[in-house]
Amino acid sequence: MLFRVFSYLMVLLLFSMPCLTLAQQTNDAAQAIADAKRDAKNAPNSYVWYPAGCFLGVAGILIAAVYTPHPPAEKLLGKSPEYIAYYTSTYQQVAKDDQVTEATLGCLTGTCLVGAAYGWLLSQNPNLFYTY
Repeated sequence: MLFRVFSYLMVLLLFSMPCLTLAQQTNDAAQAIADAKRDAKNAPNSYVWYPAGCFLGVAGILIAAVYTPHPPAEKLLGKSPEYIAYYTSTYQQVAKDDQVTEATLGCLTGTCLVGAAYGWLLSQNPNLFYTY
């Protein structure tokens, strides 16, 4: 009788371990994604892309779209390979989306400023750009 109880317990433990391992991996993935989104939103280079879009225009947007940011290495120390993979891919995606958005906003701002300056210049001297 005691042997059967131990046998059932061993079978139960044997088949429940993969479920616990999968639950741990899912928890690591969710934590890595949440950490990466938070860190990408607070990235120190996010303030570079607005002026780049403002001063470089469409070239600033293209540079922001091509450049792939890398996550800070100190955030990945001592983490599992699955955590690092999820964190890196999520960080790069969120940071790239943010930098393209900031560069686009900068480009729109720069375009509006140049258009306003051009309009103001024409209002001061309407015949400025006409040749006789």
